[in-house]
Amino acid sequence: MKRLNILLLCLCLLTIGQSMSLAQNNHLGIEIVGHRGASFLAPENTLAAAKLAWELGADGVEIDIHMTADKEIVVIHDKSTFRTCGKRHQIADVNYSAIKDLDAGSFKSPEFAGEPIPLLEDILDALPNGRTLYIEIKASIEILPVLEKQIKNHHKNEQFRIIAFDFETIAEAKERFPDIPCYHLKSIVLKSNYNKYIDSLKEHKLDGADLRSATITPELVKGLAEAGMLCLAWTVDSINSSKELMKWGVVGITTNRPGYLIDNLK
Repeated sequence: MKRLNILLLCLCLLTIGQSMSLAQNNHLGIEIVGHRGASFLAPENTLAAAKLAWELGADGVEIDIHMTADKEIVVIHDKSTFRTCGKRHQIADVNYSAIKDLDAGSFKSPEFAGEPIPLLEDILDALPNGRTLYIEIKASIEILPVLEKQIKNHHKNEQFRIIAFDFETIAEAKERFPDIPCYHLKSIVLKSNYNKYIDSLKEHKLDGADLRSATITPELVKGLAEAGMLCLAWTVDSINSSKELMKWGVVGITTNRPGYLIDNLK
């Protein structure tokens, strides 16, 4: 029993150390991640939104990726370009040349007219030293070999994080990228399934869970920590909610308003 308690203490200390390394820029002790960039102020999943998030002090930026028919990885949330660009193209069915000149900024504000759908490599090139990039895989699992070519040997790959809702996709991502933290995205975890869920993450050597904030409880955060894993939360724009999650031990918060959270949590 004594050896077990020592082991649990070591795992918790390791988790604390990992969480402290996440928040490198805001001195809050928690990582603030811009959801699709600073998407409250700039058009989501654009280079402008990513750069603005970092300018506002965000520790990281979260982006979504899909793959075109000619195997270019593009940064966009939806399968179609219609909502953000006003033109109907299913990304998986067209070559990059069909969408590269679309306007992905005007839907937010005329100020961003002409902002294009970026390639993943555009965001990688803009990633500042010491910041993180959360790459959410929205495409099918077939994107992984292409993603691997772009990021596995990238000189900033220690700054990358991989996230996905599909468990098969995130499990295979961890196999391909053993040195890159990989987190499973999930909307709901029932209390009756806490142990089973944590065991499944541990079995596939995942680094933790990135969860909808409403499903997170102190017990779930503790269970993940005792298993040597981190708990992150999305999408949180409330100061009070952020403070509660911080108190519970959540180590990262994804928000549409990174600057607002940073300024008001200090």
